[in-house]
Amino acid sequence: MHTTGYENQWWVAHGDGQPWLVGRPIPNASAAPIRQLDQGEVRRVAKMGPEGNNNDILVTATEGGFKSMRARAQLCADLGGLTRLLK
Repeated sequence: MHTTGYENQWWVAHGDGQPWLVGRPIPNASAAPIRQLDQGEVRRVAKMGPEGNNNDILVTATEGGFKSMRARAQLCADLGGLTRLLK
């Protein structure tokens, strides 16, 4: 979800300490509709903001865990081919 700084400030001032959005429980692995992330594979897990000038959140599997990174849409286009990895 993309919010403006003003919306966030308003919620902090008026939200009585309640979370902006309440999360959902994490499904167990057998119920998850997502296939396993292979070692070294890069996958887009989120697209932040409106189309065109948004950031992508990318995740890659590493030995023993995961790494995430934020990439500007233009940067992905400039790197040529990175967007093909995200399919």
